[in-house]
Amino acid sequence: MNDSDPAFMRLALDEARNAAAAGEVPVGAVAVRDGRVLATARNRVEERHSAVSHAEIELLHAVEAVTGDWRMDEITFYITKEPCPMCAGALVNARAGRIVFGLADPRMGGCGSALDITGHPGVLWHPEVEGGVLAEEAQRIIREFFRNSREAKKVRPGDIRRQNFQSAAYIEKFNPLMLETFGMTFDHWFKLHVWDRRYESFAIFDGARMLAHAGLFALTLSVEGRPLPAIQLNGVATTASHRGRGLSRRIIGRILEEHAGTPAFLFANDSVLEFYPRFGFRRAEDFLPVAEERLLPCPAARRITPDEARPLLEKRCQFSRVFDAADGLPIHLFHLYGECRDHIWQLSGETAAVAIQEGSTLRLLDVFGSRPTEWSEVRTRLPFSGIERIEFGFTPDFLKVDFHWERRPESRNLFLRGDFGLPEQFCFPALLET
Repeated sequence: MNDSDPAFMRLALDEARNAAAAGEVPVGAVAVRDGRVLATARNRVEERHSAVSHAEIELLHAVEAVTGDWRMDEITFYITKEPCPMCAGALVNARAGRIVFGLADPRMGGCGSALDITGHPGVLWHPEVEGGVLAEEAQRIIREFFRNSREAKKVRPGDIRRQNFQSAAYIEKFNPLMLETFGMTFDHWFKLHVWDRRYESFAIFDGARMLAHAGLFALTLSVEGRPLPAIQLNGVATTASHRGRGLSRRIIGRILEEHAGTPAFLFANDSVLEFYPRFGFRRAEDFLPVAEERLLPCPAARRITPDEARPLLEKRCQFSRVFDAADGLPIHLFHLYGECRDHIWQLSGETAAVAIQEGSTLRLLDVFGSRPTEWSEVRTRLPFSGIERIEFGFTPDFLKVDFHWERRPESRNLFLRGDFGLPEQFCFPALLET
């Protein structure tokens, strides 16, 4: 074993963890030449609906794109689990210089455990093979993945099943219920692959049909600078044919039982306002931050796509000291790629805003970027004319803007459960509402 092998295998293990978070069998791979990483890859079988999208095959394609060549005799491939016969054959055909794997696979390993593809005397190329590098860690990741998978398939008390990773099969069952209840699917969010271990989906099934659902997202809020772990309930729905049978009540009861003591919040529609107080939720009114200002349009601002805005959102460096979410990125992306996709503006190379004009009022839903900015800069870069009033969808204290609080003309149906320790006046971020 080379001295550098463990370090590169750890990179492959990171890819394996990424695969597990995406609902894929956790195998990761890294290609290295002359001590430099050329490419990384992970299993994408479920994502691509392809039986051949193993980490090794994905990595070979990535290396070909980088090097422009199919011959890889100077490259070392680090793979967290012994390649299967298909992948071992592909590595032989690619003239791989060296194969380093972690966990051996006595059932399907193609590098000597079950079959010896790489060492078979009939093949034209024999890579150097090294096994067992960080094998225990690779085995731990795989065991945890399959343990969680088995747990997700079990029928929980009250016939409730829990899913805490994204899979194509689950999405096919989830989307019809969301379409029936909310008139939309969550496909735009699923394509982002941001469903991580903080999101859990609880549901009741009749065979393959999802009858009722409630999801939770675990995040950390910031209340007057104090971190507050909390959960957000979302996607609460029951198919029309089974409403009134207590299915949602059973699911929410289970969620709150498992997260007892953790503050919880949700936004409800008008038809279920009497439902949530049964679980200890109370209605709360947040306030609307408003600035009375006239704006002159900036011709330099341009509309950008969610893909263009996402890097700036991921690098957000400013948060409200009054109330904010320190790690709400998956929920923010849900809105950015959803109803906000046509309302994103680039204010500078490092700052973007989500803004909608309604007559002389500008609804400024978010401002984010990779460097700090202030209102004196933001106001001169917004591309809207005839604006006399700005309604913020967040507490804009970090922008150093002169604003005042107003009561909202209509309630947002915000429900809280537990001790949040909120200030008297606060604004729940618009892009955190679901």
